[in-house]
Amino acid sequence: KKVEYNSEVAFVVDSKSYIYTDTYSTGILKQEHIDDQRDQLGRIGCPFDIISIYDLLLENFPKNQYKFMIIPDCFAPTYEIRNAIKDLRARGVNFLFLYASGAITDKGFDYDALSDFCGIKIKEDNETPYFTVVDKEFTTEDYDISYGSHRGRPLKPLLTSDDSDALVLGKDFLSGSPRLMLKKRANGVDCWSSNRKYCD
Repeated sequence: KKVEYNSEVAFVVDSKSYIYTDTYSTGILKQEHIDDQRDQLGRIGCPFDIISIYDLLLENFPKNQYKFMIIPDCFAPTYEIRNAIKDLRARGVNFLFLYASGAITDKGFDYDALSDFCGIKIKEDNETPYFTVVDKEFTTEDYDISYGSHRGRPLKPLLTSDDSDALVLGKDFLSGSPRLMLKKRANGVDCWSSNRKYCD
């Protein structure tokens, strides 16, 4: 019997980014973007698939199956992958992008490419990073919650957003810089988190 998948949530991993961040200086990025999330994703209360970013390019990829996609580490997407994300966005798929997904092009670290990929205007932040605090208005609790970890090795560059069309859900505990954003569009939402850990 043919196996059919019905998950509407996908954790979309980029194998190249995973390999290139498996070093001492960036290994914490790989660990917190991918490895630490498996346990947390198992607690979200719904089935999810872990797929490759390159699956999006397959002719038989189920473009209308997923309603929510998490993109944790696709730092240097190809032109084809960028277009695939745009196509899924046009189909109404909701996205959560983490840190610098989409930032690297032939020009190097490109803030315009990063913002275009995530659907939210993102820029460099010169403040010192700490935990992100989410106001209780945006949580299921009656109190503010915090997430993220600096672990003594903050990522560089530190990122924030000044997108006036996006809603600020979380701010840095110390600086108040926006760290968690949500931007509505006609048929869905784009979300972005500058912190590494986001499923705590």
